[in-house]
Amino acid sequence: MAVLLLLAVACSSNSSTKSSGTTDSGGAATSSDRGSASSHSAGSSGKAVTTADLAKLLPSASSVGSGFTEATSSSDSSTSSDSSGGGDPFQAAAEKQCPELGKLLKGDTPESQKAKRTYKSSAGDSIEVTLHPKAKTYSSDELDKQIKAINDCGEISATLSGNDAKVSFSAKRDDSLGDQGLVLRATIKVGVAQLNKAFTLKLVGYTYRVGTVTVTVTASGELDPQTLTVVEPDEKTAKTVAEDLQPKVKKLVKG
Repeated sequence: MAVLLLLAVACSSNSSTKSSGTTDSGGAATSSDRGSASSHSAGSSGKAVTTADLAKLLPSASSVGSGFTEATSSSDSSTSSDSSGGGDPFQAAAEKQCPELGKLLKGDTPESQKAKRTYKSSAGDSIEVTLHPKAKTYSSDELDKQIKAINDCGEISATLSGNDAKVSFSAKRDDSLGDQGLVLRATIKVGVAQLNKAFTLKLVGYTYRVGTVTVTVTASGELDPQTLTVVEPDEKTAKTVAEDLQPKVKKLVKG
């Protein structure tokens, strides 16, 4: 549920409007990406970087860490619309309660146009890696304004999957990762009506740019459905994955 919320902010903070092409759950590019002029960006050497190229860089579950397996499908799709089909309820709430954040969410690249893979740990938390080939360069002042917009929002009240929730974000620079590196955090306080209980989920996202490519690695805390306990996000593993991707993406971009 929560991964999409953080990724929307992360990717819109570092990306341009649209790239194209997608990957299946195994990371292979679909046929719509291969040979498409709209699905690539030129690296510093003039080499075209495609979504299919980036899909090849998505790490295997074993390289992410011990106990991780590749998720075959995402459970997050339920947040893309409410039960009446009225669109994204969180984006609608953000646009009303925090217009500046709403603008960032509107600028997000569609999920189908990113190379993406999700990994589930034996503990129950997850890590998601997202790569896309068209990154926009911002001035330092522009990036600071976006960070301020995220940090100034406070809690946003919304309905997520039929449950009342309060979502808050924070962002700061991380100069150890690529260009325009950011660390984004989200806290989701959600009351589950069927259980008559409230839970707090946390997420941490690392996002940065390497040439024409935006890299985002998100660690997501999850609710264990068996024990009804919250599993905290694995920040350390997410940061390591983000660091490991940097030289690989740099090599691809430079050709």
